[in-house]
Amino acid sequence: MRPESLTLKRLTVHRLAIPFRLNFRHAAAERKQADVLILVLEGDSGQIGYGECHAREYVTGETLDGMRKDLVQLWWPAVRGLALTNHGSPRDVLTRFFAEASRSGRLSAYGGLDLAVFDLWARAFKVPGRRLFGVES
Repeated sequence: MRPESLTLKRLTVHRLAIPFRLNFRHAAAERKQADVLILVLEGDSGQIGYGECHAREYVTGETLDGMRKDLVQLWWPAVRGLALTNHGSPRDVLTRFFAEASRSGRLSAYGGLDLAVFDLWARAFKVPGRRLFGVES
């Protein structure tokens, strides 16, 4: 049975280093591994959504430590307790947070949380991913 609404209850952030089989190099950096934050977002009825964010200091100026701090001290307190329904899109309630992320240049950390919210919503309300992009069939 699908719930009519859900509330964002808990966020867990995991740091993960995924080694590459080959080094990756371009003009701005060389990397031997992907350093990421994996986000696990829980709804009030036990639903789970996942997000992921990558720090690319040479692109956005964000670091893994800074992103974790933003998630814990800025983005999670801002969205904790938000209610989502199966009648609208998470975009309806996240627009103001996206605007702040854009204005402040903190898009990578916010993007990971945004992914987790959309994933949680889609799983809880059994919404196929294509509907997130306006494709109904």
